[in-house]
Order: sequence, then C-alpha cells, then structure tokens
Amino acid sequence: MPETLIEHSPSQVRVHRPFKAGLPNLWEYSKEMWTRRELAYELARAQLRAQQSTTLFGQLWLVLNPLIMAGIYYTLVIILSASHAHGPDFVAHMLAGMFAYHMVTGAMGLGAASVVSLGRLIANRSFPRLLLPFSATLVALKRFMPTMIIYVIYHLAFHQPIGVNQLLAIPAFMLLAIFVFGLSALLATLQVYFRDMRSFLPFISRIGMYVSPILWYPDALPARLVVIEAINPLFSLLSVWTLTLVKNQVPSAGLWITASCWAIGTFLLGILVFLSREREFSVRI
Repeated sequence: MPETLIEHSPSQVRVHRPFKAGLPNLWEYSKEMWTRRELAYELARAQLRAQQSTTLFGQLWLVLNPLIMAGIYYTLVIILSASHAHGPDFVAHMLAGMFAYHMVTGAMGLGAASVVSLGRLIANRSFPRLLLPFSATLVALKRFMPTMIIYVIYHLAFHQPIGVNQLLAIPAFMLLAIFVFGLSALLATLQVYFRDMRSFLPFISRIGMYVSPILWYPDALPARLVVIEAINPLFSLLSVWTLTLVKNQVPSAGLWITASCWAIGTFLLGILVFLSREREFSVRI
C-alpha cells in the first residue's frame, strides 16, 4: 500500500494520502464543505455577474424570459383548447409552475456544466467538488427569486386566494430545492463521462414541460395518461407547489409523500453518484 507523503513549506503542511476508490468519509467531507462554503458563494456570484444577472437589465431579463414563454404557451393553450375557461386563476397557476420549472431547467444546464467548465480549477486545487453543483443550484435559486416578485404582484392584483395554507409553499419550495441540488450533482457527474449529454437537455426540458402540470391542472390529467404521474418527479413536486401557493389548498398526504420521496431520492442518488466518482474527475477532464 502506498505510504502517506507529507510536504513541508514555511506556511503550510500538505498531506498527500493514498487514493481510495468509493465514497469518502461523509462526515469529514461535510465538515470540509461547510469550511469551504464561501467558495460556492463566490462562484455563484461570479457566474451571476458574468451573466449580468446583478444589473438592472439582467434582473429584468430573468423575469421577462419566463414571462414571455408563459405568454406564448398561454396563447397556444387557448388556441388549441378552444375554451374560454382559462381566466386569471389559470394564469396564476401557469406562472407559478412556469417560474419554478424555469428554475429547474436552469439548474439542469448549470449543473451539467459545473464540473467540466472548471477543469483547471479541479486539476490544480483540492476542495470538495460537490461545491460546484451546489454553486450551480445557488445560481438557479437566486435567478428564481425576482420572478416571485412578479408572481406576487399578479396574485394580489387579480385577487387570487390568500390564506394561512400558503405557508405550506415554503416546505414545497424546499423540496424543489433539494430535488434541484440532487439533479445538478447527478447531471454534473454524467456530463464528465458523456460529453454530448448536455446537447439533449433542451429536448428533455421541452418534453418535461409538456408532461408536467404547468399548462394544465394536475386533476385534468386523462386516465389513459396516468402513467405520467407515476414516472414524472415534477408532477408531484409542482402539484404541491401550485396547490399551496396559488390555490391556498392543503395537498393530500399521498401527494406530499410522493413529492418527498422524489426529492430526497434524487438528492441521495445525485450526491452518492457524484461522491463515488469525484476522484476520477481530474483524470477524465
């Protein structure tokens, strides 16, 4: 077995331990992530500045982009359904779902690129690599916040339901955030091994929007398509989000359990897959 190599310098001592395949010590890894958390925050700030998300026009575009998309799809829904039953309540449902889905798809793209785009940093610095998809998640969450201001204005302007049940939107959003972090970590790992995967993400995102309860209500899913509810994680996650935030309703216990299982399951899968492959990244990149 290789011996531990210790290098001394006037300012620090660097310890090179033998390579071990598999998962690292999760407790030690978590402590190091907490110690290095400022790195994730700075990476997120740098990416937001690079995307001009900190400027006035950058903030406006964060809102206008999903808002324009919502307007286009609302027009298509009206034309295709030939129905006049899509009033302010449906627009509120669509805006809440569209903004949340835009956050998820944004985190998918950022997460997939979080490792491969920083190859030099990974090759030359030792730090918990999980900070990279975590930073991508922070960027997606920060870009999501301005859109909620628009939603709240619309919700109040068109006299949508207001009540104490809307506080349940907080745990619903937390489930979405947990899901997004796990998904970012999973996609970041896959992108290292399958470089063309990111090219398919726009198609996956487009299909995901059509099979998620954004352009239609969760209870409007035809019986012949009930399989969508079982295989699409965003069905339960977005249903809980819109029911609590938009309709001021308490989702069923089954819906909460399904959403929690998808969120926690995706989180654990993404984290474990990422950590099990993390030590190969510098070689693969």
